[in-house]
Amino acid sequence: MATKKSNLQNALQQQAKGQVIDALVTQTESSKVYKQPSRVGKTNITGYFVPAVKSSFRMIQTKHPEKTIQDLLGEALNDLFAKYNVPQTAQLDE
Repeated sequence: MATKKSNLQNALQQQAKGQVIDALVTQTESSKVYKQPSRVGKTNITGYFVPAVKSSFRMIQTKHPEKTIQDLLGEALNDLFAKYNVPQTAQLDE
């Protein structure tokens, strides 16, 4: 953390002197972000809904405790894909 702070301070000082801050941009672009192995090759799809939607998911889970929210969303997406006659690509872990 101290390195980032000192780099930011140096960049601000360089900018105040009119110097280009290419070094800071290059460092930011090369920073690597950890990604959980289970998420490699996957993408996140999200949405915001009223709290009742989550409650409905939880009600389903009381009858089917082995199903995760992700399992239920995958199943729902495949139903949606079938409705619109597109490939059912949500892989279900069963």
